[in-house]
Amino acid sequence: MRQIMDSYQRVTNTHFEEINTHQQIFYEIARIKDEKDKLQESMKQYVGENLTCLTLNELNQLEEQLESSVNKVRVRKHQLLHQQLDNLRRKEHILEDQNSYLCRILSEHQAALEHTQVAMEHKVGDVPMLEHLENYYSGEPSGSLLQLSPQTHAFRLQPTQPNLQEDSLQGHNLQLWS
Repeated sequence: MRQIMDSYQRVTNTHFEEINTHQQIFYEIARIKDEKDKLQESMKQYVGENLTCLTLNELNQLEEQLESSVNKVRVRKHQLLHQQLDNLRRKEHILEDQNSYLCRILSEHQAALEHTQVAMEHKVGDVPMLEHLENYYSGEPSGSLLQLSPQTHAFRLQPTQPNLQEDSLQGHNLQLWS
């Protein structure tokens, strides 16, 4: 170790004083210990412990420091709250834009459906009733839910009477188509 230190001193042109080095280390350790003790004492005072040894001026200074710290904390808290509020407002605008877009798409889709229904009604309305019957008798199903089988009997439906299985209608072939 001694050889390494000697070679380092020759290369860098520095010299260590061995006698003062031990004393300097001892003084540095003592200084750091005092600083640590002072910091611990001030931390206790900041949290409200060990205030009995403080004078009125020291208490006033401590109070001012604490008020200054509280003000800094409040300012930072308000900054964060304003940032969050701004973010929420931006999100609100984004959601409103998305809602408007979806409402517009929905109304366009509903308009297209209504247009399709009107077009289908015009197509059905253009075909005469005889063609519906002709389609039925030719074997093509029409869009009707209730169809009568092709027979020469005259049928009478009574919508106000819920039971169509009366004795007078038993011989007739009624079929429901879906």
